[in-house]
Amino acid sequence: MHCSVKEEIKKWVDRNFVHVHLMTVVDLGSLNINGSVRDIIPWAYGIDLAPGPGVDLVITAGEIPDSVLGFFGAVVGTSSMQYSASLENYKKEVIDLLRPGGLVFLTVCSPECKVKHTTSSVTEDTHRLTSHEIQELFQPEIYLSYHSAGDGHDMIFEGHLD
Repeated sequence: MHCSVKEEIKKWVDRNFVHVHLMTVVDLGSLNINGSVRDIIPWAYGIDLAPGPGVDLVITAGEIPDSVLGFFGAVVGTSSMQYSASLENYKKEVIDLLRPGGLVFLTVCSPECKVKHTTSSVTEDTHRLTSHEIQELFQPEIYLSYHSAGDGHDMIFEGHLD
């Protein structure tokens, strides 16, 4: 996780202090490779497609177990969307995890970033979308505001499930 992303999460928590501290938070794509949402939100529940550090629940892409459907007050996804085999599955996971009105905080690698990233289970990030394409993907269920992280490497999206 880039330092700029950690700073953006801290700012998001500060802006939503009362809500975030009183709600269940899920880290979607939680496998701890180079930092974790739990470094900032220690009570976050981790969900990923593969087991490992930071993962409490392993899921199949696009399939959220009934036990956590609509359970979370916030979904945080840091650079996990770009590794998803299916953007529609990723969107479905975000929506299925949230209760109505739930908050969304996503970071996505900027299309201007020329470095391709890898994880332990994925050879390369597959999606480099514009901010407009990401906003369109989540509509009409979630309207996302957008800004660039301090270093311009990551795009930051915030919104809530209607």
